[in-house]
Amino acid sequence: MSRDDAAGVKWMSRLPCSVVVQVGDEPAQALTEWLQQQTTDRVDVSAVVGTEQRLSCRLLAVRCPEEVRQRRLRKLEARARRKGYRVSERQRRRCGWTVLVTNLAAAALTIDEAWVLYRVRWQIETCQADYPSSRRWVGTGRIGYHRRDGVARTGRVVPATPGRSHRRSRMSDTTRRPTPPRA
Repeated sequence: MSRDDAAGVKWMSRLPCSVVVQVGDEPAQALTEWLQQQTTDRVDVSAVVGTEQRLSCRLLAVRCPEEVRQRRLRKLEARARRKGYRVSERQRRRCGWTVLVTNLAAAALTIDEAWVLYRVRWQIETCQADYPSSRRWVGTGRIGYHRRDGVARTGRVVPATPGRSHRRSRMSDTTRRPTPPRA
């Protein structure tokens, strides 16, 4: 990000819980420790992030509602069980916050605008995750078909099997029309 910053590129990113931050004249400390000291639910400060490659940026943090924190914690614990590791106390504390860093000034991007921009960016990333390796969209934006049994599932796109440009099921795809036979 420091190269992007030097090139004049504007960026915004989530900040992982293992990062060290330094805000103002305070000594550098782990992000979760710093968040634990915060008394307000919304924080917008200038900070230096990292230890080896230090990056000056704007740190935006919003405390999540309790139900969001609980949902994040359940997902984190389920993933940890699947992968066979334990959830650290630092990760548990981080579930209560959404933290972003950016090089955009407060005059260019308010904290509310940053959250809207982040949500839109996340929607784009989840759409790109459905893009198959063949670099072709197969299916519609709202209905996907399960490859094994051909059952329609709403709300998700299932890409074609790699190496094939069509679905295994016999259900037709409305976005791909067969070419008419030649006379």
